Formats: sequence, structure tokens, C-alpha cells
Amino acid sequence: MLVEKPMATDVEEAEAMVKACHNAKVQLGVGYHLRWHSGHRKVLEAIRAGEFGELRHMRVLWTSRSADANNWRASSDVGRWWSLAAFGTHCLDMIRWIMVPQCGEVVSLRSMISRDFWKGPHDETALVSIRFRSGATAEFCSSILFDSVSRFEIYGNKGYAVGEGTLGREGGGEVRTHLGELKFSISNPFVGEITDFVAAIRGQRQPEVDGNEGLRNVELLVRAASPPYVPAS
Repeated sequence: MLVEKPMATDVEEAEAMVKACHNAKVQLGVGYHLRWHSGHRKVLEAIRAGEFGELRHMRVLWTSRSADANNWRASSDVGRWWSLAAFGTHCLDMIRWIMVPQCGEVVSLRSMISRDFWKGPHDETALVSIRFRSGATAEFCSSILFDSVSRFEIYGNKGYAVGEGTLGREGGGEVRTHLGELKFSISNPFVGEITDFVAAIRGQRQPEVDGNEGLRNVELLVRAASPPYVPAS
């Protein structure tokens, strides 16, 4: 079972999905296609090869401007998050993909949520800051209030990487590191996502983004959206 992101709107539903697939002995994968952007994967290879040294900080920005509040994610009937469900969940997954293997699990998360333009039930802009077990940090901004060039930044004690325009469906954009431009081939990241999931089924292994990772993403989204809403005076 390959599901879209986020895999559920609350922790209990996500846990039930993981349990049901485990009991039925079927694979459960979650569609975070940014992991198969070839530029992102080359950055990860460089990190694993030690070219960045110890990771210290990561930042991700992904936004889009909505003309009104008619998007289905803005409604409490079928959604729980707006910008967090459209973009933030991807930002969070990319941060965890890059940072957790070296820096350990998330030990602290704080957020600031804005709902003041259309005053609906869900986040319009979300600013989320994260600390990992190693002491490394990360932050991301998701919003449906303004257009921006999508961007990621990764900083280690020996180098850095900055990507612009890579957080989309096309697999393009540009990536620069402390050594200069990082060349990569443009390919459809959804093809990589499906290929990995098929290989997981055939090889009876877990997909790269399995149900447990999808569950962890939901747990953190719930925490990110939980600060009390204080109406503007």
C-alpha cells in the first residue's frame, strides 16, 4: 500500500495503518518524492562520504500563494493542516532524511502558526524549529500566503549545500556547495519513488519511506500545529 503524504490526520489513525499492514503482511510506503530528486541524493551521498563533516543546521522553505481559502486543505471537514499538509510535511521529511541518520532523533520541536489572513481553522504559515539528539538544529517554513523560490540549506562544520527550485515535481533546480555547482541529471522523482516501492515488494523489504517514518512525520506535524491560537487584536 503506497499512500500520499501525510499518511493520516492524527497519530491514532497512522498507528492503525501501520498495525493493519503489519498484520496483513503487506508493505506500507508513503509518497515523499523529494527523496528521489537526483540532486538531493547526490547531496546525501556527499554527506555520507564526510564531505560536510558534522551536520550542524538545516533550513527548508517551500511556499505558494493561494488566491482564497477554498482549498480543500483549508476546511476542517476533510483536512487538519493547510500549508503543513501541502508543503511542510515534505520539508519535515527532507530534514529527517538528511539529519536523523547522523544527528539522532528529534528531541525538541517548537512552532509558530499564523491563521490571521483568512482566519480559518488551519495553518496558513508555519515556522517550525527542531533540535536533534546531537545538538544539531533545523528549521522550515511552509506557507500558502506568498510565492517564493523553494530553497534548502545544509550546513556542516566542513561545508555546506544550498538548493534552489528543487522542491517540486520536475526534478530540476540548482544545487551549490562549498566546492561549487553540483551537477546532477534531471529525472522524474516520482519514477524513483514508484521504483523503490516495487523493489520493496519484490524483495520483501521495507520501502525507503515506510509506515513507521510516515507515522513519525504525523506525530511531529501534530506537535507543530498544537500551539494555542491567539487572535490578532
